[in-house]
Amino acid sequence: MNKKKLLLWGAFLLILLGILCVLTHAKKIENKLTANAQEQLQLANMEGLNVSFDGRTAILSGEAASPEMMEKAEALLRSINGVRTVKTRLKNADLAAVETPEASTVANLTAETTEPSPSAEPVEKTVPIKEKINLDGFRINFETNSCRLSGISASTRNHLHKILTENANLRIKILGHTDSKGSDAYNMTLSLKRAKSVKSALVQKGSQPERILVDGMGERRPIADNSTASGRQKNRRVEFIIAEEK
Repeated sequence: MNKKKLLLWGAFLLILLGILCVLTHAKKIENKLTANAQEQLQLANMEGLNVSFDGRTAILSGEAASPEMMEKAEALLRSINGVRTVKTRLKNADLAAVETPEASTVANLTAETTEPSPSAEPVEKTVPIKEKINLDGFRINFETNSCRLSGISASTRNHLHKILTENANLRIKILGHTDSKGSDAYNMTLSLKRAKSVKSALVQKGSQPERILVDGMGERRPIADNSTASGRQKNRRVEFIIAEEK
């Protein structure tokens, strides 16, 4: 074997060794981040949540008890040193189990607010706003790469405005979502624009802007399969939750 071939083989072996070292180091970092993140979730009493890592990207999985738990878990992971991004694959019955309604269809807005007592005289029972009002039936979808409102009907706007008007201590949060097309950064921006466009429509109707919070979830909370056109269309949406009750 001549000198040139020896040099080539030597260079190849060095490159191969370098790749193995990088992969080994990356795996150690992933294992360390996973152990740290899982410990933090356990300390925060977030049962049912699991975390894994792809590089420095944290991937949340499992089942969250509420949207608030989802947000707290994501914020907790972002605060860990070394974590760059967080992707969520959490299941939440309150969000995932609801079928997308027609824009003009509103269901399950209120539940019964009174319940008879065993005595002869019925006694009115006070029910918290969160139990009286169910916002899960409200969901508005968007075209690809668009935050333009084309699917929110006057009926939907009127119902949401009525809920805010009749419950003076209520604040709602509008959560914007996207499908998996595009980068994480782009989708976060687009999802926030979608939430803001719906807020603007409600403010134009007469709702107080300070009682409507907005947030962009990007592509982190899909409710359908992003590999199909119909699934992506369902994921391009905004949803509504009760943010605060004074």
